[in-house]
Amino acid sequence: MKYLSLIVISVAALLLSACGTHRKADNPFVVVSEATHIEPSIVGGAQALNPAVIYRTDADYSDFVPVTMNDNRTEVMNYPAPGDIYYKGELAKPTQLADGYLLDNRGIGKNSVFTDYTYEQYSKLLRAPTIEELKKHIKSLYPFTDIYVTASPRSDSNGVDFYNRIIASGFQGCTRVPIVPHVYFVPEK
Repeated sequence: MKYLSLIVISVAALLLSACGTHRKADNPFVVVSEATHIEPSIVGGAQALNPAVIYRTDADYSDFVPVTMNDNRTEVMNYPAPGDIYYKGELAKPTQLADGYLLDNRGIGKNSVFTDYTYEQYSKLLRAPTIEELKKHIKSLYPFTDIYVTASPRSDSNGVDFYNRIIASGFQGCTRVPIVPHVYFVPEK
């Protein structure tokens, strides 16, 4: 019974971590979180990997650092420290795929937006920008046309061809992330 309780607790912790994780960045004032970005965890001696996120935007933002805003796009909720924009030792720019799609290497989610900081510029900052500074550097509040989360875990053995086959299949087996439509309200006078 004791082992069954441990298994149940372990599975519950894994499921909760899949709903979004928080990790402290090198800067103690920065917390990085994304609903679609799941930190690898150890489960039964094996590492659980992040699902892959494939997305497309309305313009080319591939060289710009994303941050996460609240649902109303009024506040920056999460952003990386300058040292946290690397993936496997390289700047975490997305990987180019077919039909204008990109493979996320940073932590894209439905509330992500892109700043006008390039990865290169951001990596050289001595400190993370303040939230007010970040808000002044946002390029577009609604940059996405499509975001998909794959059913299979992210793996370096799955190369560009693997993800291009997913695109060619019409994202069969993937989950489409709901995107806020580009709605602009003109106040009545």
